[in-house]
Amino acid sequence: MALELDPDYEPAIFNRAVVESLKEGEKLPPDKVESVEYYKDYALTQKSYIQTLIQQGENNIPQTD
Repeated sequence: MALELDPDYEPAIFNRAVVESLKEGEKLPPDKVESVEYYKDYALTQKSYIQTLIQQGENNIPQTD
């Protein structure tokens, strides 16, 4: 639903990719859940949330098709 409201909402794009990368029955590791004030910290400042994750060395960023 978030992507219906804002197709460029990077946290939802990232979260969808993470969920799609899980195997059936696999749970999301609790240390991967975090809160972000996307519009305040990223959208309004024209920063990329996903690019920030990459720069921070997130090795578990799933690849999408």
